[in-house]
Amino acid sequence: MSSDDPAPRYFPVVDVPRFGPDNHAAIREHLHREGYAVVENILNAVELDTAHDLFWDWAESVSGGLTRRDASTWTSWPVAVDGGIMPWQGSGQSEFAWFVRSRPALVGAFASLWGTDELLVSFDAVCAWRPWGRDPRWKPSFREADGGWFHVDQCPDRDRFECVQGLVDILGTNASGGGGFAVVPRSHSLFGLWRTDYPETVDSFGGDDYFEPPRDHPCLQTAVVPRTRPGDLVLWDSRTVHCSSPGPGPPDGGPRLARLVCYACLTPSERADGPCLERRRRAVRDGLTTTHVPEKAESTEGMLRFYPGLKLPIVSRPYVPPRLSGSQWQLVDGSAS
Repeated sequence: MSSDDPAPRYFPVVDVPRFGPDNHAAIREHLHREGYAVVENILNAVELDTAHDLFWDWAESVSGGLTRRDASTWTSWPVAVDGGIMPWQGSGQSEFAWFVRSRPALVGAFASLWGTDELLVSFDAVCAWRPWGRDPRWKPSFREADGGWFHVDQCPDRDRFECVQGLVDILGTNASGGGGFAVVPRSHSLFGLWRTDYPETVDSFGGDDYFEPPRDHPCLQTAVVPRTRPGDLVLWDSRTVHCSSPGPGPPDGGPRLARLVCYACLTPSERADGPCLERRRRAVRDGLTTTHVPEKAESTEGMLRFYPGLKLPIVSRPYVPPRLSGSQWQLVDGSAS
């Protein structure tokens, strides 16, 4: 940054209630009141080790020369955008993503929210941060001078409860040098104001399930980073203002990641029509990542228009579809095969 740029803004890491996976009433109450909730121990220690290894399997497969045990090779890295999110290169159909998103405790948490176990899952992206104490260029691009890229993931033209998003934190907040998932508590109660107060900004997103409040909006001053532990699930109402944001850090330059999360969103399967289910089956066959809304099944390839000049590397290895179990196929299209 130049000397004329505003100072970076960071957000305090705070201890928040962490609810057991079976404490359904408390999870729902906190989610609807605060706009988010943290569910503990969605992945156990063995599952966390498996997830960590599967992430590296995918990352090494799409990044030539990358080796998990040699941080000097981490200059080769999957293509990442705002906040370190990796929405391409087959991340949404990776064994890592499928392993995490189909854990019974995660599916059960969403089933309790919707009152049904007939659910479809998003083929959502991955987020990983390298330890930028080793190389400052590795720090995720998160619009630092603006205090982050705060947004909501629902079109303000629909001011109603529609969608709950989620992420599973593989490493926990403490691993990230003080950063992570930043949220503005209770900001879902402001959602109806975005259309009335900022109509031109809403229109600029063309009806997409996305909106960025003005950077000087007072609500952003109350943003916090809920402290999570490895294996925790963070849930949030899509109307809640949030982003991913590194802390002032930097994390040390050792051979380990500063952050690793897998995004997952589940909604009732009855919302998806026949053409959507076919798009979802095709996404698995073709290795496509999608946006967070399962019943829309929109490929993230369309996001490239927001990053002019960004070129995805040519795939050097043929795509191999994931080997899905019957319960995983049910999350694709409601079938068991």
